[in-house]
Amino acid sequence: MVEVSLTVGKLDASLALLLTKDHHLIEFPTILLPNGVRAGSIVKIKCDQDLETEAEEARQFQRVQDEILNTFGKNLPEPPVLRVKNTTQTSCVLEWDTLELGTASLKNLTLFKDGKKLGAIPSPLSNKTTKLSGLPIDKTFNFQLRLDTTAGVYSSETIEVTTHKMTDLSGITVCLGDITANDQFNKEDIEETLKNMGANYPSQDKVKVDTTHFICTRENKQNPEFIKAGDMNIPIVRPEWLKACERERRIVGVRDFYV
Repeated sequence: MVEVSLTVGKLDASLALLLTKDHHLIEFPTILLPNGVRAGSIVKIKCDQDLETEAEEARQFQRVQDEILNTFGKNLPEPPVLRVKNTTQTSCVLEWDTLELGTASLKNLTLFKDGKKLGAIPSPLSNKTTKLSGLPIDKTFNFQLRLDTTAGVYSSETIEVTTHKMTDLSGITVCLGDITANDQFNKEDIEETLKNMGANYPSQDKVKVDTTHFICTRENKQNPEFIKAGDMNIPIVRPEWLKACERERRIVGVRDFYV
């Protein structure tokens, strides 16, 4: 503990000027001086280190740090897991697992192609697929997802996608609609053709993000899948298109086969 005697030199409503014996000047709050002190009074000031209070404040600070660590530091986001769902001659469908954000908040989920930003994924907390169309035939691309959160930035592994050649029919994924009972092709014929072509087999009964063609023999606007295919700009064609592809062993244009 240190004790020192000081002479009050000047005194006003808020600040007092105190002089030490070796003529150093100290500004001191008037409110901390004893009652009745005036200019010329001598006051004693005792100064001691409060070790107990220091220790208590250190304990409180550590508790706050531990709470922050347990709340935000042990449950961090994880990098997105990106996969290829389907590939055709001119398009591909990418999918990813549900985003793991931990205790962080989502800022953006962004898709990159060959290192260049394609754009942000809409509704990233519910949307887990994206379809890219208009790609060149028989060309390789690299895709990556970047997850921006309040806890930092996390990127997926880079995946490689190669679009098919026109002679590669494995990218075809068809959804079957209404097939007329007396038509020359039935569902079994269509399934057999898909199998022979090396297309995705069996066919779908619901239009999905990876559907490439909707096969039916008549227009039926009461069928929600027919309407959905039209809304998604999926070609709606007759089964003869599949037979033409099988005969030519390549992708045939759909222009002559629209329903």
